[in-house]
Amino acid sequence: MNINPLKGVHDLINDEAFDWDSIIEMMKKVFNAFGYSYIQVPTIEMASLYARKGDSSDVVRKEMYQFLDKGNRLISLRPEFTAGIIRAIISNKLYINDQPLKYFYYGPCFRYERPQAGRYREFNQIGVEFIDEPSIYNDVEVIRLAYILPLAFHLKVKIKLNYLPSRASREYYIKELKEYFKGHLDKMCSDCHDRYERNALRILDCKVPTCQEIVKDAPKISNYLSIDEQKDFLFAQELLKELNVNFVIDENLVRGLDYYSGLVFEVVLDDNEGEDLGAIGGGGHYDQLIAELGGPSSLEGVGFSYGLERFVSLARRYAFSHPDYHPNRPLLVYAPLCEEAVHEVFDLSMKTRNKYLFRSVQFYHPVSIKSALKFANKVYAPFIILIGEDELKDRVVTFKNLLTGHQEQINLDDYLDVINNAVADGLMEAEKEGKVHLRKEVR
Repeated sequence: MNINPLKGVHDLINDEAFDWDSIIEMMKKVFNAFGYSYIQVPTIEMASLYARKGDSSDVVRKEMYQFLDKGNRLISLRPEFTAGIIRAIISNKLYINDQPLKYFYYGPCFRYERPQAGRYREFNQIGVEFIDEPSIYNDVEVIRLAYILPLAFHLKVKIKLNYLPSRASREYYIKELKEYFKGHLDKMCSDCHDRYERNALRILDCKVPTCQEIVKDAPKISNYLSIDEQKDFLFAQELLKELNVNFVIDENLVRGLDYYSGLVFEVVLDDNEGEDLGAIGGGGHYDQLIAELGGPSSLEGVGFSYGLERFVSLARRYAFSHPDYHPNRPLLVYAPLCEEAVHEVFDLSMKTRNKYLFRSVQFYHPVSIKSALKFANKVYAPFIILIGEDELKDRVVTFKNLLTGHQEQINLDDYLDVINNAVADGLMEAEKEGKVHLRKEVR
C-alpha cells in the first residue's frame, strides 16, 4: 500500500533534522540568557480561545483546523501560541506570585492555507511572551531579542516597526480608511473587498500590486496616534537606536492577528544588496488580550515568533556559528526601586549581557526591596542589583549576594569593568561557606 504525505506537511530527515535540533538549542540558550523560561501548552484547545468575538483575521476566519469531538465540543488545532500561553497563565494563576512572566516556546501549529516555499499547513513556531505591567522597556527588550536571534546565524536582518493606536483611535482611523478606499474598490482584489467590510485596516497589508499602489496614498496611521502614543513611539525608537538595532518605520505594518495594539514589528531578511526578501518573524504588544481571557486588566504582553521551517532553511543556506551563551552562568536580577532608576536598569542589564553573556531578569517598573528579593529567591538568582534614589544620588548600585547575605556598593561608572570579578568573588565566597558547589551547575 502506497500512502503519500498530506498536502502541506514536511518530513525532517538526516542533516536537516540535525540542524533543526542544533538551531533550536542555540535559540534556547539565547532565551535563557534573557531570563525566559520554557513553557509548553496543548496542541488542542477550545475553538473559542482563538475565535474570539470581533476577530476578523484570516487566521481565525479561514485557516483554523476545527472539529467536533465526541462530547460535541468545537475543538481547534493550535494556529498560534500566544492565546494558549495566556490561557495557561490565567488557568494556573501564574500572575499571582510571578511577575514579570517571561516564557519561550516552540512546537507545531496548524493552519489551512496554500502551501508555499518554507510554509506548511503543519508548521513550527519558536518565540517568546513577556507579561507584566505595561512598559516600553518590555517592548524594546523583546524587539531586540527578536533582532539578535537571526544575527547569531549570520542572517542579515532589519526590523520593520509601526505603532497601532488604541481601539478608540483605531476605530476613527478605520472610518477614515473606508472613506478613502470607497472610491477605489472597483480596482481592488476580492480579498480587499472582504477586508473593507470586516476590517479596513487589513487592506494596508495586502500583497497584490494594484492594491499596494492604492494604499500608498491612504491616510497615515501616525496622524491618529494620541500625544502619549506618539511619545511612546519616539521613546521606543530612541531606545532601539541606543541598542544599535537596525530598524525602519513602516506605517502599513498591521500584523496578522487582531489583538495587537501599540508597538508591532516584523523581522525582515535583507540580502547583500539590501533587497527586501520578506519577513521571517514578527510580533508586537497586546493590551487587552489578558483581560479578555479572564486575567488581570493591569497586565499586558509583548511577544514574537519565528516560523522554524523558513528560519532553518535560511540558516542552512549561510554558515552559522554557535553563540557562547552558557545556561550555567549565574542569574542576575536587576531591580529599580524608583521610576528614575528604570532606565539605568535597562542600560546595565543589556550591556552586561553583551559583554559577559550573563543571564539576567529585570523589572522595568519600580518595585519594593521586599518584592524584588522575593522574586530573586523564587527564581534561584544568586545575585541582585538594586538601584534606588540613594544609589542614583551617589552614582552607585547595591550588589547583594543572596547566597551569603553580603552586599557592597559598586560605582555606576565602573560597573561593567568590575561586575565579572564581583560575581566570581561572590561565588567563591559562597563556596567557602558551603552555600554553592562551583563544580556543579550554578542556577
